[in-house]
Amino acid sequence: PGDFVVQFGPGDGHSFDFGLDFTGCAIHKFFQAEQAGHFAKYMCRIDYLTTSFNGIELIRTGTIANGAEKCDFRFRKMKTN
Repeated sequence: PGDFVVQFGPGDGHSFDFGLDFTGCAIHKFFQAEQAGHFAKYMCRIDYLTTSFNGIELIRTGTIANGAEKCDFRFRKMKTN
C-alpha cells in the first residue's frame, strides 16, 4: 500500500517517446504519513533535474502532490545541437 502504482504508455511518435502514469506515489505517501505532505511537491521538481542529467526531457502537466489524480510523466530524448 505504500508503494508506487504506475502504468507504462508508448509514445505518440511526435511529442514524447514514452510515458508513465503514476496513480500512486510512494514519496507522497511517505510525506503524508509523516504529516509533511506539503513538502512532497518540492520533491517533484527534482524529477526535471535528474532526467535532464541523462539527456531526457520531462514533460508533465500534474502531480499527485499538487492535487492531480496522477503524475503524468512524458519523456523524450533531448535534441543535441
